[in-house]
Amino acid sequence: MSAFIGRRNTQRGAALILMMTVIVVGIAWYTVGALGKAARSTADREIATGAALYAAKRALLDYVAAQAAQPDNTIPGRLPCPEPLSPAAGSEGVAAGCSDNTATYVGRLPWRTLGVDQIRDGDGEPLWYILGRGFRQSPINFGSPNDIGLDSPPSWPPAAVALIIAPGKPLNTVGITGEGTPPAECPLVNQFPRSISPPFDPAKFLECGRSSVPSPGSGAANQPRYYTTKTSPWTNDRIITLTATELMDAIAGPVGDRLQRQVAALMGNWHQVEFDATGRSWGNTYGFNYLPFASDWNNPSGGNFCADQGQDDGLAPVDTSCSAYSYKWSNWNSSASGGMDTQGGCSDQGTYVRCRFRRTSSATPLTATITATTTNVGHAFRSTIVPSDLTIGSGGSATISMVLGSNSDVSATINVTWSNSLAVGTNNIEVQIPHLQNAAILSDSRYTWFWNNKWHEYTYYAVAPAARPPGNTSCTPGTNCLTVFGLPAVTGANNDKRLVLVLSGRALATQSQPSGSRNDYFELENRTTGDREYQVTTISTTFNDRVAACPFSYPTQSGPALTLCN
Repeated sequence: MSAFIGRRNTQRGAALILMMTVIVVGIAWYTVGALGKAARSTADREIATGAALYAAKRALLDYVAAQAAQPDNTIPGRLPCPEPLSPAAGSEGVAAGCSDNTATYVGRLPWRTLGVDQIRDGDGEPLWYILGRGFRQSPINFGSPNDIGLDSPPSWPPAAVALIIAPGKPLNTVGITGEGTPPAECPLVNQFPRSISPPFDPAKFLECGRSSVPSPGSGAANQPRYYTTKTSPWTNDRIITLTATELMDAIAGPVGDRLQRQVAALMGNWHQVEFDATGRSWGNTYGFNYLPFASDWNNPSGGNFCADQGQDDGLAPVDTSCSAYSYKWSNWNSSASGGMDTQGGCSDQGTYVRCRFRRTSSATPLTATITATTTNVGHAFRSTIVPSDLTIGSGGSATISMVLGSNSDVSATINVTWSNSLAVGTNNIEVQIPHLQNAAILSDSRYTWFWNNKWHEYTYYAVAPAARPPGNTSCTPGTNCLTVFGLPAVTGANNDKRLVLVLSGRALATQSQPSGSRNDYFELENRTTGDREYQVTTISTTFNDRVAACPFSYPTQSGPALTLCN
């Protein structure tokens, strides 16, 4: 009996031990599972946040590239503004209007403007966006620098042009001490409660200087600071940067395409453009279809974009106010015949030359001749004049003949005739001859985006010997034309080019810009001189030139190719 009772007690003890073991194992399993689940949840949130930041950056770059390709976009590379901190109902996600090029802008990502769904981080928070200075107004080009510094004292080299930030869950940093204390310039804030409706306070979402906006024009030391700290009691923001290099790589293709479709096409056909705009041009009216000489290559950032006599390649002759060249009529001379006489000759009146005449007798005919020259016309894109541009007193009429010499000077002969009804003794009959003006292409919107953003400082200009002043020689392939290797056959012959423009691309690893050396801008055949040969090839880390040329044709999906310039 006692033995039986002892065995039963032993069994009960074993059962109790077994039960406790199951309970302990169960608790351990639950604890490990819960911890694992929490760890996976944190990792999942970080993965979701990383994917959101990447998607937002991709959307921003795609948007800027698409905008840069638009033919009416005046500032390729201009970044959109953030959403306003107090968006109107129904306009959430639409970029605010911001034009101050010296201000840093802070707000939520303008997802509607970018054409995407609202992007949220792993904690379900909408992304924020900071736009640095210098990317709202022209000029924007390969030399546009980063503006926003990261993780360093005020003397940092700027590392980004914009930031996209995942704010994460709200934090309370008030009272933090010890190793977790934020940098001195980072205010301690309590982000609870976090507003879910406007107006949005950046400090309730973003930690440290990311929530502040500096005074316009302030120096680097006064700019807000941006920290990429990964794990800290005082910040849980996650940041992805947009750099100037990435921005320029995104728009280089669209800018290169517009260089061909717009700028090269306008330059190559500039006489027709002038004729369409004004009803007159050197080519259509007087028969010289020339392209201006180039300016000798030098440091483009302070370069002279006024052409040099006999220079076939270098900087483009696009300066509208070259101080060395007046483009005014000079060396004028006047004479009269029949019943007419000169009255004091001709004189410069600022915007025109004035010549005076008088009928002194009843003799006929009543005619006068004026000769004049203007220098360096072949150095620039300049307009011409026709008889209707003259102001002639007492009902006179005129004819004009022009000759362009290989020295770039133009000689004009103006013959004026009056009716025999002109009274004898009529005094001071004036003939006014206007000075030449800039050609129409220099104010054409298809060109002005190129000049206003200083893309000409990154563009090589070359003109074929057959096309330089006076431009009356036929371009014979392989003899007096330019050659571009690597162009698709559908664009036309590669050795009949009258004009070549080469867009340099941003400085590569071995290059430094600005510079007086072609080697710091161009690669392969595009940096050699004297051979009239240029090259197109695949864009890479060692070659990023983009070439535009005339003549040039674009293939179409059906029908003949579209001729852009001839």
